[in-house]
Amino acid sequence: MHDSQAIPALFEPDLNAPLAVVADKAYGSKAIRQQIADEGALAVIPSKSNAKTPIPHDPNLYAMRNVVERFFCTLSMIASNHLPGNE
Repeated sequence: MHDSQAIPALFEPDLNAPLAVVADKAYGSKAIRQQIADEGALAVIPSKSNAKTPIPHDPNLYAMRNVVERFFCTLSMIASNHLPGNE
């Protein structure tokens, strides 16, 4: 299953609605962008380099995506070092 199939889970009624969805170019399809817009959120997704009509995005908000990815990478590294047998 591709990660893009999990997009509907972002908008489940039990969750707080996001104001923006920040994602990489793999999530830049028209269908995903439309689903995000239909939910009232801002799609912060850069266009692919070969896009005929590039769609603008907030580069400063997109840059924060890297901070989040590094955080989860660090958590993953910490978890792998504290598993039984890694002492």
